[in-house]
Amino acid sequence: PAHSSPHPPCLPLTAERFSAMAAPAAKAQAQSRDLQVSLELHETASEANAVDCSNTAADLPVAFSRAVSPGVDLNPETTAMVNLFCAWSIGFLTAIEGTVSVPSLWRYVQSLGGSHHLYGLCVSAFAAGRLTCMGIFGMWVDRRPYKEVFVVSLLISMLAGLLYSSAPTLGAWAIVAARALLGAMSAQSV
Repeated sequence: PAHSSPHPPCLPLTAERFSAMAAPAAKAQAQSRDLQVSLELHETASEANAVDCSNTAADLPVAFSRAVSPGVDLNPETTAMVNLFCAWSIGFLTAIEGTVSVPSLWRYVQSLGGSHHLYGLCVSAFAAGRLTCMGIFGMWVDRRPYKEVFVVSLLISMLAGLLYSSAPTLGAWAIVAARALLGAMSAQSV
């Protein structure tokens, strides 16, 4: 007789059919077990690395002393806080440098016998140095650790400050060179 049921006829369950049907279920069960183990490890690591961020401003000196101490296994969250503090400090010092040296620059150039043209050259040297070195710092920081780029630019900036202050002895060209170096080194923060 013809099969009148809307469902296909049941085939006998053989070992091959059972393994073909059970394989996806076993794979899903193994993946679920792996996920559970991964979540448990993540929770354990999160509990071990938990940091109380309720009083981070007061803990900053402690975090800084831990960060500069040799041989200490640093907590990533503490290190991030110290790095943020350093970046803010450098930004603040850069702003101070801009507000102190730029307004006094005209009188400094004048005291060395410079003209309006030399003053304009000093001001534009900073921008030209920064524009010239942006790409160089970008490529450098892509290939090397940022700390290396940061430290080298700070050291050269300090030398540029010494060059700027020695302009009465060296001549007015030292102001232009120092401003160009400062501009070039300021490109690392972009």
